[in-house]
Parts: sequence; structure tokens; C-alpha cells
Amino acid sequence: MEQITVSAADRVLLGRFYDELYLPAFAHQREPLAAWLAHLEPGVAPPYQRWIVLAGSGLADPARARIDAGVIYERYPRSACGLVTYLVVAPTAQRGGLGRAMFDHACGELAARRVRAIFGEVVDPARDASAEARARMARFGRWGGRVVGHPYVQPALGAGLVRDRALALVAFRAQDAPAMAGEILASFLREFYAVVESIDAAIDPELGPILSAIPAQVPLTPTPR
Repeated sequence: MEQITVSAADRVLLGRFYDELYLPAFAHQREPLAAWLAHLEPGVAPPYQRWIVLAGSGLADPARARIDAGVIYERYPRSACGLVTYLVVAPTAQRGGLGRAMFDHACGELAARRVRAIFGEVVDPARDASAEARARMARFGRWGGRVVGHPYVQPALGAGLVRDRALALVAFRAQDAPAMAGEILASFLREFYAVVESIDAAIDPELGPILSAIPAQVPLTPTPR
């Protein structure tokens, strides 16, 4: 199994991953491929760091490569927090531990960059009672995730898209801590909203109250099984 971190030279391979694996899994709230490509352009200084790691075979030949999985993770410098944004495994490569390996790689790389917290987003079973939503949340629990006990709204990820209010934030590598400092969550969300929507979330009529209500200690609870 090969693994590469995508660079500007891998545009064709990234396009295949986007069309073949990413869109089928995240079509309802997809980020535009153009945004990913722009982030890779030489000389571009984006406000946060993003890494796209693909696994498969024959990855040096983008036209013939077999792409088995991909993980995308980000580091936000002002808050010093990480976010595992997407993890997708091809149906033919599932149930072999590849997803967990890719996830562990992302968390390990973020931890090595001294993040204060590592977050992920997952459909909240309290808002979506489907078996798929429950299975995803349980999987994150097996991988060490704990639910951040505060309301969360995902910002709109691109033109024509809307905010997603059916997600929960999960904190990883929290060492079974019962709570997280509210300052960490607040600083991450302020930066995240500013980067993605180019807004001051503190004065947004929906996001402002979410930020202002963050307590000094935010509970972290085991994910529902």
C-alpha cells in the first residue's frame, strides 16, 4: 500500500479522488475542488494549513492509480487547533483497518505540530437517528473521540451551500478528560468561521450566541454506542 501527501503536481490524482471517493460520500455538503487546488498553488499563503493524504497503489501514475482512501486534515494557527475534515475509504477497501490507519496518521501529524486540540465533525445521532449516523459516531468513539458538549453549526463550505446544523463536534486524543477549556473551543470556532465564511462570528446573529455561551469548561462525553 502506497501513501502520498498531495502536492500541486498531483492535480489529476486529486481530481480522481474528489470525483470517485469524496463526492459520493460528501455530495450534500461538498467543498469545491477548486478550493483544494487553490490551496496547493505555489506561492499561495492560505490562512491555515491543509494536508491531503491518499493511499492506494500505482499513485505515481494518476491515470491508472487505484485510490483506496484519503484523509484531509488542517491546522489553524491562531488557535493552534487541528481538524480532521474528511476521511473516506473506497467500498472495496473497507473493513481492513485502512480507515483507522489513515485517521491515526492524521492525528499523529497534527499532534506533532503541537495542536492544543484535535476536532472532527460527525452527524449527530440526536438529529439523525439513522443506523449510519449511529455507526459513524460509535466508530469515532472507538477511535478515542469524545463529544464536545456545546452546540455547533458547520459554516457554509462554498458558494451555493448552507450551514449544516446536524453535526456535532468531537474531540480526539482527549485522554478521557471530562472537560475542555472553553477558551480553546472559542478560539478555534472564531478562527474557523473567519476562515471559511470570512465573517466575524461574534456579531453573526446565529453564531454569536453560540460563541458567547461557551462556558469556562466544556464537557466532553463518551460518544453514544
